[in-house]
Amino acid sequence: MLCSLTGRQREAIYLRYMQELEYDEIAVLLNLTTKGTRKLIYRAIERMREQYGPVLFYFFLFQSFFFILMGSYFFFVRIYLNEYS
Repeated sequence: MLCSLTGRQREAIYLRYMQELEYDEIAVLLNLTTKGTRKLIYRAIERMREQYGPVLFYFFLFQSFFFILMGSYFFFVRIYLNEYS
């Protein structure tokens, strides 16, 4: 997915979402203004949305469903262990 982005966009996305840096911190690292950093990340997300929109939708839908199922599973396992331990 990230290979569709420019190097600078990939770097900005990595810093924002993997390293969890703030926009002003990314701006300093990339030698941009804060507004320029926001624009860069916005355009990167838009590019990914244009190319992978339906795929991303189903991925996040499935991911949410998976976490709901896992949460329910662990909830019932905890109840079971409390009752039978």
